[in-house]
Amino acid sequence: MNLFLKIDTTNFEKAHLSLWQATSGSYALRQGKKLLVKASFKAQKKLSDKLLPAIIKLIKKAGISLKDLSLVEVAKSETGSFTGQRVGMAVAKALGFGLGIKVKLKG
Repeated sequence: MNLFLKIDTTNFEKAHLSLWQATSGSYALRQGKKLLVKASFKAQKKLSDKLLPAIIKLIKKAGISLKDLSLVEVAKSETGSFTGQRVGMAVAKALGFGLGIKVKLKG
């Protein structure tokens, strides 16, 4: 189904999650992607406690399973929250490893 999860924890104030479907078969193209669902939440403190439950909630809202994901994309930034980025990357890598899917660094 070519579903992928985008994780953006570069902003100290808010974390952003979105679930996309690649309609063209390529994750690299801006075109050919359909946004299924997105969410944001305050990330100032306890991001590591909030991120995975927020991802699970997003997946459930879309009516799919984690096993349906084909890719996890995580944002990086030169000026963003360093700790937030580390948490986002750690969760993305854990999902990639656990599900046997690719993790892509964006930014």
